[in-house]
Amino acid sequence: KGLVKESEKKKNNFFNEYLSDTFNLELKSTNIKNVYNVLLSYNIKFPKIYSSYSINRVFKSDIISEDMCFIEYNLISKIVLNKEYNKECLVDFPFIITSKKEKTNRLLNIITNDLIRENVIIKVTYEYYTKYKSFISDLIKDGVKFAVIIDDTFDYEESSIIWLNIFTYIITNKDDVTSFDKNKVIFKERM
Repeated sequence: KGLVKESEKKKNNFFNEYLSDTFNLELKSTNIKNVYNVLLSYNIKFPKIYSSYSINRVFKSDIISEDMCFIEYNLISKIVLNKEYNKECLVDFPFIITSKKEKTNRLLNIITNDLIRENVIIKVTYEYYTKYKSFISDLIKDGVKFAVIIDDTFDYEESSIIWLNIFTYIITNKDDVTSFDKNKVIFKERM
C-alpha cells in the first residue's frame, strides 16, 4: 500500500512540474470523433525590445521545437493518464532530431509507453515520409501511429494511394477526399 502511495506521489510531482501558466495545451477537434490536433502555446513575457516575429522565429527553431515536443508529449501523457483514454492526439514530431539518437529515444519513450501509445499519433508530411521512410516504417512496426499530411510531393497514382494504408489517418483538403478512404480522412481545414 505504501508503494502505491509513493508511486502516485511521484507521478503527481512529475506532472506538476509541467503545470503552470507558462505552457498551455489545446486540443482542437477534427472532423473525426475523439481525434484532436494538439497545439502547444506558451505564455512567456519578453522585453518589448524583441519583436513577436523574432520571438516566434526562435520558438520555431530546430533545437527549441525539439525541447517543446518534450513538454507537449509530457502534457499529453498527463491527459491520457488522467483517464482520457478515448482521445487520440495528433502531434508534431521534429524529424531533425533523428540525427541525435539518444535524444530521439528519450522523446519516443514518452509516447511509446504502453499506457499512452494508442492515444498519440504523429503527424508527418508526405515529403518527410519519403525522406524518413525507413525510420517511420520501423516505428510503425513497433506500434507507433502516424497520420500523413498530403502535400505537393504526393503522387495521386493508384500505387501511391495503396501505400497510405500504413497510416492511421490521412490529412488532406476537403476536395481531395474522393481519392482516399473516407473513414481515415481528417480535413486540413479543421486543424
